[in-house]
Amino acid sequence: MKGTAGSGGRMIRRLLLVVLVAAVALTPLALADHAYSHRYVVYGRVVDADGNPVQGVLVNLGYRQFQAEGPCAQQPGTGTDAWERTETRPQTNQLGEFLFCFHAHDINRVEPPFGVLTIEEHNYTTEFRFDPYTRTSFVPIKLDTVVEGANAEALETTYTVQGRLWEPAGERVSVERVGVFGHTVDRAPVNITIRFADGQEITTNTTTNNYGDFALRVPIQSRPTGGEVTIEANGQTFRGDVDPTFGITFIRGEFAEPKSDLAKNALIAAGVLLGLAVVGGGGWYAWRRTAERRELQEARLTSTRKRARR
Repeated sequence: MKGTAGSGGRMIRRLLLVVLVAAVALTPLALADHAYSHRYVVYGRVVDADGNPVQGVLVNLGYRQFQAEGPCAQQPGTGTDAWERTETRPQTNQLGEFLFCFHAHDINRVEPPFGVLTIEEHNYTTEFRFDPYTRTSFVPIKLDTVVEGANAEALETTYTVQGRLWEPAGERVSVERVGVFGHTVDRAPVNITIRFADGQEITTNTTTNNYGDFALRVPIQSRPTGGEVTIEANGQTFRGDVDPTFGITFIRGEFAEPKSDLAKNALIAAGVLLGLAVVGGGGWYAWRRTAERRELQEARLTSTRKRARR
C-alpha cells in the first residue's frame, strides 16, 4: 500500500499549503512603529502679555489620571531642522520654547488623561488633554504679565512651522505587546508653503524624523498678522493658519484611514474554505481511486496464484 500512503501524504501537504496561505492573507499588517507606541511628545512656547517670547523660565509637566513611564531614550534620528534631538528640555530657550518627551504605552482613548503645565515663578498653571492617537501635543502659553527681558525681536525675524505626520492603521495592531491604531510617517519629504497676509510667500521643504515629526524656522521681515500654511507630503495636503500671537503653526497631518478590511477578509475566508473543499475533495477522490486500483490489483494477483497451484 505504499502508493496509497504517498498519495495521502501529497493530499495532506496540499491542505497544509492552503492553510498557510490563508493564515498569511488574514493576518493584519503590523503597521505601527516603536516610536509611536512608546513615546509622547509635548511642545510649547511661552510668551508674555505683550506676545514676546520668555526665555529661561522653568516649565514643569505633571499628569492627571495618568503616570508616565520615564523619559524618552536617547535615540538617533529624532532631530528636526528647528530642534536638536527630541529630548526633554523644560527650560525655555531664547524663542520661549520648551519640550517634553516621555515614555508611555497605552493611553486611554475613551477618557484621555490630562497633562498639567506649571510655571511656578509666574504662578501659572494650565491643563491639556493628551492626544491618544497622534501622541503629540502643542501647548502655547501666554502669561498675564509683561516680563522684563522677554525677547521682543524673536517673532519679528523668524516664523516656525512644525507638526507630526500620522497614519491610522484601520484596526488594532500590537507592537511589543502595546496596542496601537496606527504609525508615524517617518523620513517623508515635506513641502511647505507659507502665504502671509501682507502678500509675502515662502516656499521651502524639510523631512520628518524617526518620530514622524518635522519642524522648520523661516526668516521673516516683520511679525505676521495672519495668513495660511500649506504642507504637502506623500501626495496629501494639510493646512493651518499663520499664528501672529505665538509665531508657530503646528499641523497634525493625519492621513486618510484605510478602508475596512472586513469585506476583503470575508472574501478571502470564503475563497480559503472553497479551496480547502476543492483540494480536500480532490485529494480524497484521488486517494480513494488509488486505493481501489491497489485492491483490484491485489485481488487479481491472489486469483492468479490460486489458479497456478491447482
